[in-house]
Amino acid sequence: MNRPAVRAFFAVLSSAMIMLAVSCGGNGVTAPSSEPSPSPTPSPSPAPTPSPSPSPAPSSTERAALVALYNSTVGSNWTTHTNWNGDAGTECTWYGVSCTSNHVTGISLSANRLTGTIPPLSALTNLTFFQVDNNQLTGSIPSLAELTNLHDFNCKNNQLTGPIPSLSGLTNLTDFNVIGNQLTGPIPSPAGLTKMNDFSFADNQLTGTIPSLAGLPNLKYFLAYNNRLTGTIPSLTELPSLAYFMVHNNQLTGPLPSLTGLTNLVSFNVQNNQLTGRVPDVPSPSALLPRSSNLCPNHLTPSTNTAWDTATGSIPWSQQCS
Repeated sequence: MNRPAVRAFFAVLSSAMIMLAVSCGGNGVTAPSSEPSPSPTPSPSPAPTPSPSPSPAPSSTERAALVALYNSTVGSNWTTHTNWNGDAGTECTWYGVSCTSNHVTGISLSANRLTGTIPPLSALTNLTFFQVDNNQLTGSIPSLAELTNLHDFNCKNNQLTGPIPSLSGLTNLTDFNVIGNQLTGPIPSPAGLTKMNDFSFADNQLTGTIPSLAGLPNLKYFLAYNNRLTGTIPSLTELPSLAYFMVHNNQLTGPLPSLTGLTNLVSFNVQNNQLTGRVPDVPSPSALLPRSSNLCPNHLTPSTNTAWDTATGSIPWSQQCS
């Protein structure tokens, strides 16, 4: 190769090497670093899930009382019996059962097609409400003496028989309703039951006298119509909350009591008894609703009283009294 040709060859080679170097630098190619790459930060391990604590459960004696109720009232035929007779510890999930602090505090099985009898309830000492109204229960009402936390007892509209048990000592009781059964014997004394709101016994076969209602400042309903009660109507003057007093269709005698101070009285029904004497003045101020009360037939003394005309819807109020 002659000298000019050699010079030309090296010139071309040099240009090519320069272009290659520029090209590599433009693509950001750099020499490997001598520093090691940092290790990735490990993800934190998830905290272990704590094992759930076992749910509080009623005692074995409370469970036994519930099972006895189910069996005695033919629970398999109830309209709803979800979870009943499940494993121990599930009692608070049974239909109609309420619990507080691992104790049975409520049973609500109204209109649930219960038949048979109510078994002893004495083991359910924390019970605050027992509602089995509008079923087909028979037999008697069991003792309630141990249920000192009881607020509400409702077994109306069944076919229960026998006497009503004593309510002595049930100082938390606010509602006691046994309307619409076939109960016999006297109305139990409410002495000391100062929280009582609803004290109702209508549509039974009860006998004896109306007990003293003194000392019941919260009493709003006293319903004892359609029974066989005798004797006189007790004083009502210590009942400032009284709204409904209904004792019609009995065999009551004697005079009507004073209504002084009964400014919340809405309805006063005493017809179809053997009451005598003059009618008392309506309360002042009066909350008696028009046509909400009935005084006759009885043996009451006729008088001119427009307030009673309005309350009874009869003009004069005495037109059906002999």
